[in-house]
Amino acid sequence: MEPIKLCLFYLKCKGLCPLCACMRMKTTSVDTDQGMGYTKHLSSLFLQQDGSNTSMMFLHTMLRVGDLKRSIHFYTEVLGMKLLRTTDRPEQQYTLAFLGFASNPEQAEIELTYNYGVSHYDLGNAFGHLALGVQDVYATCERIRQLGGRITREPGPVQGGSTLIAFVVDPDGYKIELIQRNDSPTTPQVK
Repeated sequence: MEPIKLCLFYLKCKGLCPLCACMRMKTTSVDTDQGMGYTKHLSSLFLQQDGSNTSMMFLHTMLRVGDLKRSIHFYTEVLGMKLLRTTDRPEQQYTLAFLGFASNPEQAEIELTYNYGVSHYDLGNAFGHLALGVQDVYATCERIRQLGGRITREPGPVQGGSTLIAFVVDPDGYKIELIQRNDSPTTPQVK
């Protein structure tokens, strides 16, 4: 049987849909009779033969904040990030601040968005948390506490495991998980 050509949405669109990666990527044939299926097709669109992904990367996460100065202070002074750049758009009535430990492409960033006149957001129940890797979760929490940050889950092993974690919240109530990295000298070795 001849291999069929699939676009991202299982359509034989012949490249007419603007999202069809098949035609833009000179089409990857998928032989569905040999069990290769849709997943192999999708991964072949983005992964090189060595498994690296050169077409996509994580850039930033956007958080809406009610007080931009307060939030910048928390992320820079309490968490130690750098203010990388800001953009003010008075005609559109918003200001952006990009923060991180390094800028793209070295690391992903946080984009804080302040919409003029909005001082509070309902966080809803879909968003979980951001996560940061740290060398020593206990020392990091102590530093955050000394700088006025609020710890909502004290450092310790995750339930049912040995990974050391803690949680803090930013001034707008966004949760941030601190995860002690495995390369930390204070990480207990599990045998």
